[in-house]
Amino acid sequence: MAISSGVPIKEAEKKILQRSSTFFSLVLRSFPRSRQDERVGLVIDMGNIWGIFKSSHGASQPQILPVHGHFLQPTSFIVNCSGCSEIKSDAQGYFRFECNFYVHKECAESPLEIDHPSHSHPLKLRWCGPPGYSDKCCCLCGETLRLLVYHCSTCNFSLDTACARKDEIPSIDYPKAHEHRLHLLAKRVSFPCACGKDIPGAPYLCHQCNFMIHRDCLVLPRVIHLTRHKHRISRSYFIGPGKFSCGVCRLELDWRYGGYRCSICPDYVIHLRCATRDDVWDGIDHYGKPEEEEEIEEPFQVVDDNLIKHFSHEHVLKFNEGGLVCHEATHCSACALPVYFDAFYMCSVCDYVLHETCANLPRKLRHELHKHTLTLRANTTPDEEHGYNLFHCTVCKRLCSGFKYVCSKPCDVQIDVRCTSVREPFIHESHPQHQLFLTSPEAKYCGACGANASTVLNCVDCGFALGYDCATLPSKVKHKCDRHFLSVCYGEEASGQYWCEACERKVNPSTRFYTCEDCSSTLHIKCVIGEFTFWRPGKMAISRYEVAIVPNVFASRPYCYMCQSRCEDTTGVIYISGEYICSSRCLQEYVDFSITFSESQTLEMALDHLIVLDFEHISHS
Repeated sequence: MAISSGVPIKEAEKKILQRSSTFFSLVLRSFPRSRQDERVGLVIDMGNIWGIFKSSHGASQPQILPVHGHFLQPTSFIVNCSGCSEIKSDAQGYFRFECNFYVHKECAESPLEIDHPSHSHPLKLRWCGPPGYSDKCCCLCGETLRLLVYHCSTCNFSLDTACARKDEIPSIDYPKAHEHRLHLLAKRVSFPCACGKDIPGAPYLCHQCNFMIHRDCLVLPRVIHLTRHKHRISRSYFIGPGKFSCGVCRLELDWRYGGYRCSICPDYVIHLRCATRDDVWDGIDHYGKPEEEEEIEEPFQVVDDNLIKHFSHEHVLKFNEGGLVCHEATHCSACALPVYFDAFYMCSVCDYVLHETCANLPRKLRHELHKHTLTLRANTTPDEEHGYNLFHCTVCKRLCSGFKYVCSKPCDVQIDVRCTSVREPFIHESHPQHQLFLTSPEAKYCGACGANASTVLNCVDCGFALGYDCATLPSKVKHKCDRHFLSVCYGEEASGQYWCEACERKVNPSTRFYTCEDCSSTLHIKCVIGEFTFWRPGKMAISRYEVAIVPNVFASRPYCYMCQSRCEDTTGVIYISGEYICSSRCLQEYVDFSITFSESQTLEMALDHLIVLDFEHISHS
């Protein structure tokens, strides 16, 4: 914005005030949320904005500087510099409204050419950013370059203004990484870093040892403790001869490079970058800290022969060896699955049942599914989680009501006990030829069902992926269509057509399905495993209601109170306040409607809600 001597000051003030909104938005964006008082104060002072340009404030006339093609107005605003991105509390600078441009006085008056000890050629100042062929990073600090850049076009070498002002090449003493002083090589080169990644960059090097390392790898923690391994593991920039595979990604680890290694289990080694992934490492460096033994809290106390007192229940539980097939309605309160012929504990006072394996679930668990220690929650009391006994498993995404593992940190992680029962290495019927591992947090398509799964187990040999909902699918189930146990078949070649005994529709024999080995009957997975398969039968608290999950074994399937459709799910039906509900979606609508109804101020308002709901039901039908 040019302000010449021929333009009256009042008119110039008017033009500046009219165009100030863009500049104010630039100024306000530069203030973080933590400085709200300063933001508010700045807004209040906007009415007197022209005061900072008065002669009494030492403001001079607009100037033309090499860093910008227009006139720049001097100012003392503390904002984000367009040239170096730094905020200086005492900085003078220049700005231009129309271009949304602000620059420190020091940056604006930078010399057009410099000789720097980090480079053999003169560096010329560019005020339009780094050239397109560069990687747009400073060769010394690695930070992203802004508009003002010192650049050598011959060597494709760039410095930001902060590094250009330094008179010497950075070097550090960092005993945690190396015993000698390390010097920054001010040149972007490809080199064999200790992490094994050949990433171009400006490395730190030791002239005595011919040791080179990325600046990111330089500050890696020395001792860490991962939930994937019971011992602490230590960083080493040289593993030594041997044949190793990474304990996280399961790929080969070259012994000539570095990694994290267990001193007790010498064959357990992890890549440097795999061990410090955000989903693997908890961010704590245990170097210099004494190793403390974790206190083991037993899940139950032995009362007498075959009698225990479990932490999840108020009564004593009696052991039953199993062997005989229990009734289908006898479900474990932890995993919500039927007991069948497994050994179990049962309460003689009420219908509380636990599989023997579920009764022995540890109270504290370190699992590869999460980087923090997990705590077992019984999820059986009405007060649990403000009255809600249902939860979405973070891993398999199912709606469950059994025991769960929650994170001891504020991570909002809730994992069903069936998912935590899957441990590495995992062998599954759908892929028996190779072992499966949790190698990556990336979502993939499940090789068993074809659906996209957020968390998968991977085969490093052939790329097969298995979602946790398929990994925890019950291998043996009972269904009213067959008196025998049904098992999962993961596809087979068939000459004829298969039909589902439940829905009487076609079954694709090349995909997974349930089948009876005695009767050769076939059923869809979705016809056997319904929404209520993983809900614990009996009563539970939903909001302010007591809800019961009952078997859907009626001669005539009941109508859902909300959607007015038949309750088709054979795995169960919801019974609440004398009404039947067919699904969790309808249950949510019922709870929301009842709360709205109870909060209505007048009878007319309640009737209005009821009329709208009835209209929606008629439209849905």
